[in-house]
Parts: sequence; C-alpha cells; structure tokens
Amino acid sequence: MIIASLLTSLTIAREWKMGTMEQLLFHSAAAAEMVLGKMLAYFVGGWADSAIAVLVGVYVFRVPFRGSVPLLVVSTCVS
Repeated sequence: MIIASLLTSLTIAREWKMGTMEQLLFHSAAAAEMVLGKMLAYFVGGWADSAIAVLVGVYVFRVPFRGSVPLLVVSTCVS
C-alpha cells in the first residue's frame, strides 16, 4: 500500500514537472478521479503480484493453502 501511494505521488509530481498536469486539469475529471485512476494501475499490479506469489507457492512449491480464500483476497486488497 505504501509503494502504491509513493508511486502515485511520484507520478503526479512528474506530471507537474513535465507540464502535462495543466492538460489533465483542463479536462472535466475531478482531482480525486485523477488520483484514483493513477492509483488503480498500481493496485492491479500489486494484486496480480500477490496472486502469482500464492499460485507459485501452492502449485510449484507444493505449500498447502489453509485458510479462507475470500479473506486472503480482501486482505490483499486492503494492504
């Protein structure tokens, strides 16, 4: 979660530095929508990394999965 927030803030800072933030602000999207849109990419990437790690652990290294899959998905989305 910290990495996603950090990368989002770096992306927004880079937009200001390059001068493209003015073009984004010209559109009708709200500031919260822009931040959520930029954060969504890192959220999906983090979720995919977590899913790959669990699948590799279970199917490649034969680590038994004991627990609740919905709880794992929810906790992965939160953290």
